[in-house]
Amino acid sequence: MVGFAISNAAVTDLADAAVALNQRLADGTLTARIADTMPLSQAADAHRRLGAGGVAGRLILTP
Repeated sequence: MVGFAISNAAVTDLADAAVALNQRLADGTLTARIADTMPLSQAADAHRRLGAGGVAGRLILTP
């Protein structure tokens, strides 16, 4: 799977897609690209980094 778009999907279709994606994440057949993990107190910094571009992956904010 390279990517997908959801438009006008029913709630049940969205739920089915979430189950499938979470299963693939859990069994390792799909991985999430994580650029960095940051404390929630640095949310403004994370936002600036995203706005500046060049972030390859997700920025995860932790409590």
